[in-house]
Amino acid sequence: MAEGHNLTTMGKTFTLDEANRSLIFVAPVVKEIKTIWNELMTFKVNPTQTEFAEYSKEKTAREKLNRLKICMSELTQVGCILKEPLEGLVDFPSFYRDRPVSLCWHVGEEQADFWHPSEEGYENRQAIDEDFMEWNDKVPLVGRSEAEAKR
Repeated sequence: MAEGHNLTTMGKTFTLDEANRSLIFVAPVVKEIKTIWNELMTFKVNPTQTEFAEYSKEKTAREKLNRLKICMSELTQVGCILKEPLEGLVDFPSFYRDRPVSLCWHVGEEQADFWHPSEEGYENRQAIDEDFMEWNDKVPLVGRSEAEAKR
């Protein structure tokens, strides 16, 4: 297992099927984040900064920032990770051959068809093949209640 990642530090993990089923909720939220992020850039507001005092008089920017925070919170609740808001890139923590990986999806794709080792990024993504799917069906049930694990 990769250093720094273990079953207790990874949080929720997804099978490929779970990640793809969650896209019915995740995709519209990520699209909204991407739109809001681009709109905020026109206000010359950097959404990664936590201090927006200079822009606090701008009601529209403030409203968009509040909505952005809500959208990002919704993704956190699902358990996926927004990696690149301008591209709409999302990772779903998973496992392959007993090591932590990320299933990756971005706006414009119908489903998560790629993965990469968790310690690497999007540029190292690989297509999901039959071997991956067979191993991925055995993803440890991390971050799930006993009732969820039985489904």
